[in-house]
Amino acid sequence: MDSLENAHRLRRTGRFSEALLALGESTPHSNARVAVQLLRAELLEGLGQYRQAMAIVTPLLKSARLPPLDKSTCEYILGRALLEEGDTAGGIHHLQRSASHAQNAKAFERAFAAQSKLMVVMLEQSGPGAAAALLTEVRQLAIRLGDPQVTAKMHLLVAEMEAKRGLLENARRHCTIARRILASSPNVYLEASCTNLCLAISVLLSQFDDGRSYGVRAAELAEQSGVAKTRRAILANMGTLSYELGDFNSATGYFESALVVPPTQGPVASAILDGLARVHLIQDRADSCLADLDQIESSIQTEQDRLSYEHRYAALTRVHLLAWQGHIDEALAKTDMVLDLAARAGDGLLHKQVQLTKAELLQRAGQIPSAMTLIAEIVPDLVGVSPELYGHSEQILACALASTGDPAGQAHHDRARRIYHAIGSVPRQRQLAAHWDQAREAARSVDAPTPEPPDVRGARQALHGIATAFTHASRPDLVAAELLEILNAANCTLSARAIVQSAGATVAADDDERRLSVGFKGDREIQLFIRPKPDIESVASVSAVALLLDSLHEVQRGRAEREERATLWPIEELPVEDERSVISGRMRELMSYARRIARTKVNVLITGESGARSSSARECAPR
Repeated sequence: MDSLENAHRLRRTGRFSEALLALGESTPHSNARVAVQLLRAELLEGLGQYRQAMAIVTPLLKSARLPPLDKSTCEYILGRALLEEGDTAGGIHHLQRSASHAQNAKAFERAFAAQSKLMVVMLEQSGPGAAAALLTEVRQLAIRLGDPQVTAKMHLLVAEMEAKRGLLENARRHCTIARRILASSPNVYLEASCTNLCLAISVLLSQFDDGRSYGVRAAELAEQSGVAKTRRAILANMGTLSYELGDFNSATGYFESALVVPPTQGPVASAILDGLARVHLIQDRADSCLADLDQIESSIQTEQDRLSYEHRYAALTRVHLLAWQGHIDEALAKTDMVLDLAARAGDGLLHKQVQLTKAELLQRAGQIPSAMTLIAEIVPDLVGVSPELYGHSEQILACALASTGDPAGQAHHDRARRIYHAIGSVPRQRQLAAHWDQAREAARSVDAPTPEPPDVRGARQALHGIATAFTHASRPDLVAAELLEILNAANCTLSARAIVQSAGATVAADDDERRLSVGFKGDREIQLFIRPKPDIESVASVSAVALLLDSLHEVQRGRAEREERATLWPIEELPVEDERSVISGRMRELMSYARRIARTKVNVLITGESGARSSSARECAPR
């Protein structure tokens, strides 16, 4: 096997560093010189050596005899390198030229690569509408190619787009499909990208234990691949994870490493600097935070750049900095600008975060009625998203009540603390403590309202607990904690406990205990063991909790179906079972029908032009 063939083989499995070594420094024969140069340039670009890659392909493009496919490859490498260096307009221009040359050459795999990269950029530049239009073309190319790795990449691209729109369960489903495909068609670069996406989704969903395991695995795969962009993204996501876990020194180390491995000036650098800015802010290093944000601002070349994922989240960090500095009115004014960015980008998650931030600023400014009006609008939209956001809404309610001297704020404070503790978010726990102290200090100058009767207060607490359980039906750990609080307030049990057990394990219940399954967190089941008091009303109350759990499970299924309908890629067109191809329309109906027949013993008539002409009856035995 010659060096070029071996390098192509390694490139096909996603091992860029090994492929470049295999290619070597030897000068190939004249008839293979261009092929070697193009492969070397593509590998260098993947490894983050952008200037070296551009230095190879720029002279090649000047050749009038360069075939369209080679021109497409050159333009593709230039486009990707310029995007990494922050030249969005130049990157788009070259990617469009790459796609055009590839179509002329009927090189559909190269066309897929260029169009799919354009699709992600269009999501950043023009929102989901423009990206969805391009997605149709990209999917058609994937169907035409029928290559499992192309199909896996297609799902990873959609997963990235869905995650940036806040549709995290959709994103996770596409990652699962991609992982299943790659199990039989390995590619360490794509596997690293997939695992990194799972890491990012886990952080966004406040599932930090899962994030740790994904981070370790992603780092291993990225090392094998050598692809710079993936290594950098993993470091940045590990920085965010460390920040949430309160390990601020490690977070700083991850972010600083991400900035130099390899150096970058593009949108990714802005995202890393935004992470550093948040670390600096919670460490009370406002000057460093401001410097980070100003550096991000200096990278913006056009107003359209502000719409990118990195820049719109950096704008929210600036709001937090202004609030920390005590510039509440200025921070409030800036929230409206960030809300506009979120709406234009179709970023539902950011929109919710900014709304909550605005409500908190209104509460801190003493505009309690306006804050409560905004909270009333926000809370219905917090269903099924990260529990951190619901905890934030409870924190705002707690501080609003505490600032007026109302003791009812304590229950909301305790619920916010339970949520933050359950997900392990150290920054949120710190912010809750600081804002709670400020609110109680403000209450010293006001007359406390008349306390509510105990039965009214208890009913309201139970109502909020039930709402919390329904909001987080997909988080059995949070549901179990709220149900235990409700049972305790109802005074209907002799004992009640939550047990987490591994799959297949069995925890014995006492004879007078009821066992209720709350749900699964990973491969561990969370169960409630309840010993009700012997009176009729107490037994009925525990039965009501069982009914509530059944309803929660139904609600969770309905939410999953609702998010599926909002996806860029309709669920009915996704691969099923062990498929590695994309099937839609009438062909999908025929495939589903064929599967049903294959599981039965019936005679079927096969006709038509499908290889060999046949009109004989055959028996399909179960497989």
